Amino acid sequence: MASPYIDGSKNMCAFSSKDVDILGENIVIHINRYFGTAKFTIEYIIQSEVMGGQIPLLFYAKDYREGFQVWLDGKPIQVLNVPLDYYKTENTPFVHFSNTFNVVVDEFAYIPVHWKEDAVEKCHLNELKYFETDLPKGTHSIKVEYTADAWIYEGEWVNDYTYYYSLAPAKYWKSFGTLRMSIYQDGNSNYLNTNLGNPKEGQIGKVSTWEFNQLPVDLIEISYHPEINPLAENLITIEPFGLMCLVGVFLLIIHLVILLTSIRKNPLKRHTWLIVLGSIIATVLMIYSFFVSYDIIDFLIGEHASKRRGYYFLIIVVYPIILIIYLCLIFLANWIFKKFIFKKHLNANPLQ
Repeated sequence: MASPYIDGSKNMCAFSSKDVDILGENIVIHINRYFGTAKFTIEYIIQSEVMGGQIPLLFYAKDYREGFQVWLDGKPIQVLNVPLDYYKTENTPFVHFSNTFNVVVDEFAYIPVHWKEDAVEKCHLNELKYFETDLPKGTHSIKVEYTADAWIYEGEWVNDYTYYYSLAPAKYWKSFGTLRMSIYQDGNSNYLNTNLGNPKEGQIGKVSTWEFNQLPVDLIEISYHPEINPLAENLITIEPFGLMCLVGVFLLIIHLVILLTSIRKNPLKRHTWLIVLGSIIATVLMIYSFFVSYDIIDFLIGEHASKRRGYYFLIIVVYPIILIIYLCLIFLANWIFKKFIFKKHLNANPLQ
């Protein structure tokens, strides 16, 4: 069975040159109403200590949904892929980027990055983008913008969505000023979970903001578990197998009423056809209700339904067992009904 996780975008702050101080990082995350995508806008306020041609920042630019734009002091600037001959550390101008890429495997520089608490990956130099510019001494603004996909967990009836933003590169910055993060939500205000504590307003709302003067965590996590209507919640609690059993009880009652009515009309007649045919019809409808209940629950959940059903079709394997149990109950009921009716008939006519 496939993994219930769908990997999203790997969002990360920039790697800083040793020639600049980062005075502040401002992260704005604009989440769409279905939580599946978000627009990231990150602005860095840097202080350049040298002048002339230089590469101030390196950006992770992989697995984004669309777009990766960079502005320097409000003007758009072209970003480039790292050239192939820069991959080896002895040839690359990036190797001394704040001592970040000092680990080499197979002649390629990399840094270990945490994307989840239990998942460490290698961020390679060839997954980064850069720009080179004549940068005067002083303060400058570098803004990055892109659209990212959420990480989705489909292991339950309702999807769980998470955005990750790694602050690992900030550990290697020459200096760290302030960090400000704002989250905007389209549509209704949903309750989000983060590992950043309470925002400035005290609780998460349609717009939430956090401010820090030191790194709060290695990996920022923003997650959302959609709320669903009470009927869907109740059906999930019962589960398709439970719903099938309820349908089976309902059909059994109807079958018993029909059988009892037929026996009363003609106690001496054998009712085997009614027992067998009715049992087959009832149990087939039970299996059908099991399959249909998945669609009903998914419909009630709406766009956040995972529709992950596992090996639910294996219920067909146990159909013979269900049929045998049902037949036993009906034959037992048939025996009890006839015994009761014959006894009642004898009591009403003692001389017969």
